[in-house]
Amino acid sequence: MRLEKLIWFISLIIALPLGTFAQNTPKKVWVLTEETVAVVNKEPILLSDVKLYQLLFGVKDFKTALERVIDIYLVSQYAKERGLSIPPQKIGEIVSNFAKSQGLTVEELYIRLQKLSLGGSAFNNFIERYNLYVGAINIFVLKPLYENKEELLLLIAS
Repeated sequence: MRLEKLIWFISLIIALPLGTFAQNTPKKVWVLTEETVAVVNKEPILLSDVKLYQLLFGVKDFKTALERVIDIYLVSQYAKERGLSIPPQKIGEIVSNFAKSQGLTVEELYIRLQKLSLGGSAFNNFIERYNLYVGAINIFVLKPLYENKEELLLLIAS
């Protein structure tokens, strides 16, 4: 009996520090990461980006949507490299206007997106990237073409 108590006491002494250690160590948190469907200049394109494009632009074909999202990533990266950016408050304004155009509040929009497994932050990121894309096309392509309309007409005529 005394030997059993001694063994129990020793195991308690050994287990106590282990229990204390276990309480102080951070618990493992499993985070589901979203599927990467492509990579553009070391930047992953997520499945949610393609799904958002399909949803917003009514494109049913996944491959077509992915190609368009790759274009958006390439051009928005180009825009960022040249110093273009969209302030967070402007993104908030764009999201708010979009929600209103759908007859929703921003919160209702985010709830609907969440039901489609598309979170609000994914939506905001996509909106930012898409607006950088549009801005870059306007600044770096359309504006120079418009400013050099006569040269463009000569090129087209030849």
